[in-house]
Amino acid sequence: FSCTPLLQSLCGTVPGGSSEGMQEGGSLREGMQTNQVVAVSNSMGETNGQDKLVIHAARYGWAKDIWGAPTGLQGGAKDVTDIVRGLVRNNELHVNPTKARQYMNQQFWPETASGPGIPRKLAVSYSYGVDGRVQTVETPAVPHEAVDLRINGNSSSDQIPAQAFQGFWGCCCLPFFFALETKRAVDVDTLVHEGRCFPLLCCPYSDTWVRDPRGGNKFVKKDKPDDVIEYGDQTGFVCFGSMGCSMRLSKCNMVDKTPMNYSEQKHEETKKRLQQQEREGASKLKETKKRLQEEE
Repeated sequence: FSCTPLLQSLCGTVPGGSSEGMQEGGSLREGMQTNQVVAVSNSMGETNGQDKLVIHAARYGWAKDIWGAPTGLQGGAKDVTDIVRGLVRNNELHVNPTKARQYMNQQFWPETASGPGIPRKLAVSYSYGVDGRVQTVETPAVPHEAVDLRINGNSSSDQIPAQAFQGFWGCCCLPFFFALETKRAVDVDTLVHEGRCFPLLCCPYSDTWVRDPRGGNKFVKKDKPDDVIEYGDQTGFVCFGSMGCSMRLSKCNMVDKTPMNYSEQKHEETKKRLQQQEREGASKLKETKKRLQEEE
């Protein structure tokens, strides 16, 4: 379980389950904010009465801020929108379903496949219908990209923001292992688990978990994607394996005891991030003008 890899091994985990090439480019955020990204849907297959899946943009690379980084080797990001659009079948997108190692690297950026083994990730911006609500999904950055990404029409209205799982938790696994931990939300899709596992030397641990790219309320350990926690619609209790469970004992670190729903929380975080970027941009522009005046 989240408590420690040792505890997981003993108890078991819930089973989880136009390209720019090498050219340089700017940040995609500006285009996304001004609605300049051209959305094209894939016409192959049936939609079964559902709005068509529209891929607005897709990026691949090792940049931490995959959407904000300039494209190219220096920025660590590549626009793979056309490639991803070509992978849509029957109104679904499923990239690397077998979780094959190096598949994404060979598929999206083969020019760098012989370079250093830097963990990379795939990020996709999409909606159902051209006028539908735009959502983003991102794979965890793990060695050899041995993960998959699936978009199959699951609505984010059923997703619970990570903030709702915050608090002080206790977990146990028969016959004699247990742990105490806090869960802290970094954003709506990321949780950090920090605690101690007993009785083996009170082992401390700190693990980062991200929402499964396929949606829902599954969270995947960032550096070990085969470890999955399935919360379902429960925010305070979860079972794992055949002999373990975890329960929230206190909401001690929750700022808001009744957090917003997923969409509201995601919108609020995006707005704050864009506002911060605008402030940073204005500050840099001011510094540049001042430097130019001094040089004159």
